[in-house]
Parts: sequence; C-alpha cells; structure tokens
Amino acid sequence: MNDIKIIVTAPNGNSKTYMLHVFKEQSTNTFLSDLNIIDNENNNVELTPTFQKLLTEYSASVNENVTNVTITGIAEEGTVIGNGTFDLTSGNNRFEITVISESGETQIYVVNINKAKSSNSNLINIEVDGYTLTPEFSSEIKTYNVKIPKEITSLNITVTPEVSTTTYTIKGDKSLTNTYNSIIITSVAEDKSYQIYEIKVEKETDSNNYLKELILSDGVLNEPFNKETLNYTMTLPGNIDNITINGIPESNYSTVQGNGTYALINGTNVITISVTSEDRAERVYTITINKELDDDITLKSVENSLNSTVIKNEDETKPYDYLINVQYEINKIDIIGIPNSKSSTVTGGGTINLQPGENIVTLRVTSEAGTFKDYNVKIIRDLSNNDDLKFLYVLEGGLNPTFNETIIYYEVKVPNEVTEVHIEAIPEDEDATYVINGDTTNLVVNEKRNIEVVVTAPNGDTKTYTVSVIRQESTTENLSLLTLETNRGELTPTFN
Repeated sequence: MNDIKIIVTAPNGNSKTYMLHVFKEQSTNTFLSDLNIIDNENNNVELTPTFQKLLTEYSASVNENVTNVTITGIAEEGTVIGNGTFDLTSGNNRFEITVISESGETQIYVVNINKAKSSNSNLINIEVDGYTLTPEFSSEIKTYNVKIPKEITSLNITVTPEVSTTTYTIKGDKSLTNTYNSIIITSVAEDKSYQIYEIKVEKETDSNNYLKELILSDGVLNEPFNKETLNYTMTLPGNIDNITINGIPESNYSTVQGNGTYALINGTNVITISVTSEDRAERVYTITINKELDDDITLKSVENSLNSTVIKNEDETKPYDYLINVQYEINKIDIIGIPNSKSSTVTGGGTINLQPGENIVTLRVTSEAGTFKDYNVKIIRDLSNNDDLKFLYVLEGGLNPTFNETIIYYEVKVPNEVTEVHIEAIPEDEDATYVINGDTTNLVVNEKRNIEVVVTAPNGDTKTYTVSVIRQESTTENLSLLTLETNRGELTPTFN
C-alpha cells in the first residue's frame, strides 16, 4: 500500500488535502540471478551444470585440501537464506539455498559438494614409552630399532598421524617373548592407501653356551665331564648298536643341537653336541666312541617250518639245548636259528631229514669277533604205530581167505603127509618186528592148530594174526600139481 497526498491551496490561502491510496501487487519472483562458491584458498568452485536460474540442482568437486567453502546466492528479487561459509567433510556435502519472494513463496537450490578422501597416511611421530628409537623418527624412515631388558614382554606405543583422518594399527607390541621381535605399525589414509613402519625390538641376550651335563644311555666317558672340556672319548662293547646322548645346557636361554639317538658302526664314531647362547655364540662338544667287535654268541630262538613248539632246555646236565617233537608222519623239517645279535651268523640249520626217534641238529652261532658256540637241537620224531603185515605166507598150504593186512584170522589145510608148517611174514614198517607163537610141528590129523603171528610196531603197539592149520586125512588120490608155470616173472620158491 502506498499513500499519495494531494493538497489544493485556494488564492485566499485555504487548502484541502486529498489522500490517494495506491496499491502495488507484491512480486512472486523466487529466482536467483547468480550462485557463486569460493573455497578456503579463494578459488572459484565450478558448478555442474553451469548456473541457470531455472536449474535448482548442482554438484561440485573439491580436492582433499579444501576445508571450507563460501556459498553466495543472489536473488533477482526477494531474500536469500543459506548463504555463508561452511566446513566440508570427506565425501558428499549437501547445501540448500532458499529464495523467498515478496509474496512469501519459496524456492530451494541444492548444491552437492563432493570432497575427495584424504590420501595422507603420513605420521609425524612414533614414541615408545620409556625407550628411544634409533634412528630418530622421520616420516621418510620406515624401520627403527629399540633395545629392551629381557624381562619386558610388552611396550606402550604412541602414534601421531599428520592428519586426523588417518587411522593406524599396532601389532606385536604385547607379545615380546623372543630375543628378536618385530612391531608393525600400519598407517591408513582415508582413501585406504597405507604405509608400514617397523620397530625391531631386541632383548638383552645371555652369552652362556656351556653344557651342565652329558647324559648317555650306555657306557661312561673316559674323561670326567667338565663344562670347559670339549673333547671326550669312550668305548662300547660290540653288542651296543646305538646310543642316546642328551646334553643339558647350563642356561635356559641357550639351545642345544645334536641330542638324540645315533646308530653305531664298528670302530670310530664321532658325535658333536653344539650349544648356542642367546647372543648366538656357539660352543661344540665332541664325543669319540670306539665300538668293539660284537662277541655275542648267544642264540635268541629256534624256529621251524612246522611251527612246532620249541622247548628251551634249562637243565645243563642234558646233552641238548632245545627240544622239538613231531609226529611220525613228518619226515622233514626246516630248522632256523635266530641269533641275539644282528652281526652274528648261524650255521647248521636248513632242511633236516628225520629218522624215527631222536635226531640231533647242531646250530653254530659265530660272532662278529669270530668266537662261536654250538647249540644242540633234539628233534624227536614219534615212532611208527604201524603193526600191520604186508605179507603172510604158509609154505605148505594156501591161506583162506586170501591175505589182507586187515584180516587177522586165516585157515590153512595141508596134506596128510605134512606134519610141520613153515610160516613167513613181512611187516609193513621195516622197523616193526614179529614173533610166531604156537607149535608148528607134529600136526595131528583133523585137529585145528592155531598159530599166532604177533606184530609189534616201533612204538610198541601189537597186532595178532591167527593161522588155523588143519592136517587133512590120508587119501589115495593124488592132489598134487604136476607143474605150475607163469607167463611172467619167476615163482618164488621154485615150484615143488
């Protein structure tokens, strides 16, 4: 509203005032006429797209070093809210500029400013609480050294980055258990680029590289052990194939190499035990072992191919050392002697042909040194229980039934003129024996005369074959054969 006064003055000086009320409509213009951004280094920040009052959304990019920007929006008419200086953070920063027209209408312009992430991973200092780094810290130097007492196992590290956006990690500062340790500090920039700094931590070291004692599984040293004495000798018998040596260090911080079990050869064996102190100084102890030739002539065991039980004789009055029993059916056996010492040899074994009864096999153990001892193995093969005949014959008459070793009763009829019979028998086992019991003479006509053939097997078993002989009555008929011939072979005895 605008008021205009109109004053009319008459010639006589009288006046009259007329009031004109003029109403002007308010503007609705909400446009900016310009939009400018200046960074903290007084550089213009370029908008994308280029400013046009009809466009309300803009973007811009600044580098990591820009800390703030000043935004100035100029309205064609009306007022502007949102101008000013603003701090930037890495990444996107959104700003709104509001234009208010005379009529109260508003329009918002948006500016998105992207600030690049920092690539600065530099450190300006690394401090170790209570200790001094060597060399003095510089961001260009990546490796440092520090020396600490033996008992210290952790350190307090203070790291100062060059910029606040840098982060860092520390590894290894709480587990300093070794003589030589490494602490790794990794500084990480906002854009994830990084640098690595190393602190080499060395503990004060022990110089003791002496042995406290030498422990041997066999034998004794010729020289009394003294930690200052480095060379030792000893002699072991030939039956010792290996030796275990354990050197005990005087200091818990030193290390020993060479402990363990060693196979020994005949003659000279040289074994070294080295002790290295914590400060890496080495001391070597030497043990020279002379192993004699093995004179072991003992027999560990006797084995056989039949897996028959082998009994070791503990009675020295008996003329054998081992006893094996096999059945009669076994006529061969392999005997193997196993010596106590691997260096000894055994002779006299092998495949043995067995006779019924006792068989003696002598095994000789010869040592590496040339000494020897004989061991007698008695093998008892059971005697045969065969008490069968393989042949039974009566000279004066034929057996009825025909002979079979399983038939033990026979009858024989002889002519009247025969008053005496002759019986022949052959056992199946050549070591068996037989006897004929009964009177084979003065036969009586029509009288059964039982004659026994008793067979005794080698083991004492017996079987009796009975031959019943009957002398027939006299007859005028000639019952004799005139001849008896065969188309093959010869008759025994000659036919009569």
